[in-house]
Amino acid sequence: MRKEFFRYAYIITLIVIWGHIAQSPQRADAYDFTDGLKNISPQHQGVNDGLIFMKTLRKILANNKAEPEIEKFLTFWYESVQKFNFFQLYNSPYLKPINNGYHSVTFQGRHELDHYQLSLASATNVQIPVKQLGDFKAAFALKQNDTCVTGDRSYSGYIDSQIALNQFSHKTLAALLEGLITVIDPDNLKSLNDDESDRFTEIEGISRKAINSFNKTYPRALRMADQYLNLHSAMSEKTHQFIPYTHLKLIFEFDMKNLKKDFPALEYQLRRLRSLFQFKISFQNKKGNHILDVFLDSQDTFLYIDFYTHQGKIIPFNKDKEPVFEDAFQPTAVKDYEFTLDMNIFFNIYGISFRTDHVIVDCKYECRKKHGKVLFTLKEIPYTQVRGAAYYIVPTWFIDIMIPGNIDKLIANFSKVLLTANNSEGSFMRLYWDTTKPREVMFTPYSSSEFIDNFFILFGFQIWHEKFKMTNESALELNQLIIRGTEAFVLDISQIER
Repeated sequence: MRKEFFRYAYIITLIVIWGHIAQSPQRADAYDFTDGLKNISPQHQGVNDGLIFMKTLRKILANNKAEPEIEKFLTFWYESVQKFNFFQLYNSPYLKPINNGYHSVTFQGRHELDHYQLSLASATNVQIPVKQLGDFKAAFALKQNDTCVTGDRSYSGYIDSQIALNQFSHKTLAALLEGLITVIDPDNLKSLNDDESDRFTEIEGISRKAINSFNKTYPRALRMADQYLNLHSAMSEKTHQFIPYTHLKLIFEFDMKNLKKDFPALEYQLRRLRSLFQFKISFQNKKGNHILDVFLDSQDTFLYIDFYTHQGKIIPFNKDKEPVFEDAFQPTAVKDYEFTLDMNIFFNIYGISFRTDHVIVDCKYECRKKHGKVLFTLKEIPYTQVRGAAYYIVPTWFIDIMIPGNIDKLIANFSKVLLTANNSEGSFMRLYWDTTKPREVMFTPYSSSEFIDNFFILFGFQIWHEKFKMTNESALELNQLIIRGTEAFVLDISQIER
């Protein structure tokens, strides 16, 4: 009898424990956005590191001061570019001769006790300390070439930068991405059971699980996003070959009504961009399968992001939108990866359209114990289609620059010089993280190219000046908006239990 009692007592105990677990708000093995943040750093120090990073960013954005010399140079630079007078810029007193015919100027940013200081180096070869998180120096160099592959005058240029990142590197980015996609795995989303959020209430289905979880970790940041963005789509669960996966399909645009109320100059700037451009960027692996598609459209839906994920891995998909599971990869496990950027670019300027499809950039990612590197190399620029005519309400500045009949050839020559820049070295950008000392990471981006001195450059800068260049008021409001977002993340992260 005694044995029977203990046996039933044991069974009843198990039932009670299981019932308690089943009624718990969230399974112990559920992975949420707080876990994702903790795991961006070794020993789960991501919360502390995330707070350090966001506070540093807040200081740089909100408490920066620029010395008079840098403001004078930027004014001079813009006036020279707007007049297409690179000869004046190249021979200006701001750019000092260095080597191989290049003239250079160096910018620097550094932390002071109560602010972030921006300045212009007054001489070449000055040793600028780059130690604290966010300290940087950046050299801009220009060289005049009397002739290039098209027989025209051209200019070679490069930007060589050094930025102190301390404990942050390419590995941090990989861990952050992996944490985010681990949260939105179908099985993991089902295990989340956070309180219902009143943000983005128009979004239903499995997406609400992710929204509720994000609200738990970042309530202020989500409230701000809900205030200034209209979200049309988030994600859905799908199945292929009996394997569940998440299709992340983010479609959102700015809430112009709320922007106009709080940031009227910025709202006006965005309205001026309407119907002006479309950019489609497809990240593809060497098999031609899509890793990520990004579509930027100034007509209505501002941004579209499309990719697949399963169990913390990115799942490439083919042209039929089917996941290719054998191509899946885990961001933190990648050592070498080659991919391409396939870009379609469209501009509509007062009735004249410019379309260039399938601009190709080759990319190589490399991760080693002591460094990380990403190399972007421009490989193909197909023929640009120019169509239409400005028959209606053509502004004076557009008439003044008098579009020539051979604009097609000018664009083709411009593209040719970009592709064969600097004696066939080509146009490229290299991102390099020196992780020899894991707490003293140095980030050194470098970009180099060559551009032809012809009318197309003038045309491009005129468009920039009239359509894209922000007014002082809109730039100030954009900075204020970013500061508010940064502050929201600082407050949210500060309240996460360590």
